[in-house]
Amino acid sequence: MKHLFLTPHYANVTATLALVVALGGTSYAAIKLPAKSVGNLQLKASAVTSGKVKNRTLRAVDFKSGQLPAGKQGATGANGASGANGASGTPGPKGDTGAAGATGATGAPGALGQTGATGPIGPIGPAGATGAIGPAGPASFPQVDYNTSAVTNIAAGAQVSATATCDAGMNAIGGGVVGNGSINHSVNSSYPLGTTGWTAWTNNNSAAATTFQTYVICAKVSQITGATRAATDAKG
Repeated sequence: MKHLFLTPHYANVTATLALVVALGGTSYAAIKLPAKSVGNLQLKASAVTSGKVKNRTLRAVDFKSGQLPAGKQGATGANGASGANGASGTPGPKGDTGAAGATGATGAPGALGQTGATGPIGPIGPAGATGAIGPAGPASFPQVDYNTSAVTNIAAGAQVSATATCDAGMNAIGGGVVGNGSINHSVNSSYPLGTTGWTAWTNNNSAAATTFQTYVICAKVSQITGATRAATDAKG
């Protein structure tokens, strides 16, 4: 004899359940369905309506993307803690050289530096051009005379003076002493006397008497400059 059901199937279970309900009315509540025995294949189209779904039992994952309207934007949350500093990145490539900036204003002059050491003497420069010829001199040299004093005696060991004078209109421009030559004597002083004479003091350094003369050089000049001695000057 063949068995009608070898392994229970959902269709068989459902048919049996329907028969029991039809026959017994509300007594189906005493029958318990196996867990996970009802699936998509057992549900008719549009069998599950809003009224058959328990409120707040579905989740967002139970809906297709875009089926649920977006909710209102929530309040801004508090700032999170600062994260740790990241590692330094590798240096980037060298940038192009920038354009030259504008020239800055001239700075204030610096303090005066110390004078440097004197440099070496440079080479002698070339000779300059010959200067212009000076003006012509007088037609003739002024008249010059030579006068002497009288021969003057000097005792041994003595000092004596003698004066020579110029002729009228002449001025003394020089003078001196003329000695004997054979006696040791020396000139103590020799100087112009005024503008027209010359005086000389002579020492006799020997043990014998001797003589000497004073001479004066005179010229016909209009002016004599320089210091002169008076006729009353003492011996030098």
